[in-house]
Amino acid sequence: PWETPGLYNRLEQMSRRLSLVTPHLHLIPSEKPIAFSTGSQKSPHIALSSGLLRTMTPSETTAIMAHELGHIKNGDLLFNGLMQALKSFLGNILGPLVFLALLTLPLALFGIQTIDFEALFATYGSLIFLSLFQLKISRTREYLADLTAMKAFPIPSALSSALWKLRGPRIPEWLSTHPAIEKRVYRLLNPNQIGERTMTFWSLFFQNSKSIQNFF
Repeated sequence: PWETPGLYNRLEQMSRRLSLVTPHLHLIPSEKPIAFSTGSQKSPHIALSSGLLRTMTPSETTAIMAHELGHIKNGDLLFNGLMQALKSFLGNILGPLVFLALLTLPLALFGIQTIDFEALFATYGSLIFLSLFQLKISRTREYLADLTAMKAFPIPSALSSALWKLRGPRIPEWLSTHPAIEKRVYRLLNPNQIGERTMTFWSLFFQNSKSIQNFF
């Protein structure tokens, strides 16, 4: 609404197509192209940076908003909140254990104190596994958000070109929350070649996220 005429109107139209409450739209005063969604399905928020609005065409900006609506529709805000809460809970438990183990390490070297290294590595490894698991699921959620975006704004070329503009430095995919841009663009432009493997247990589970949120 700040630099692109009709931006909020397009957000309202896409929200209606997905049967969603229209999110509150916020401007981030940053030159970096940033977009994210937060809140809940009952009170969603989408934030766009001023740098993104200057970098993208109106169609590309609309496609990015559609992608964020996809996250809201698919219940990703709830999923991310649950995963962060679980990691924080485990971190608060494992952190002191690791600290105590490091303090007693000199005593263990001299045989004064014993440390169950197997238990220590197992507990600490569980936190690492959980982090990698979250990254894997997050990448799957990005694909699903792209597909849901096509229901709100069915112009795959707009989202594809926006993704190319947002491409950053390459990092190993297994350490990233997002799939490679090339893979996402390929799926957008070749939807008929995407198998049912994309619809994993998690996608089916979070399609019912609205009922889960109503529970809370």
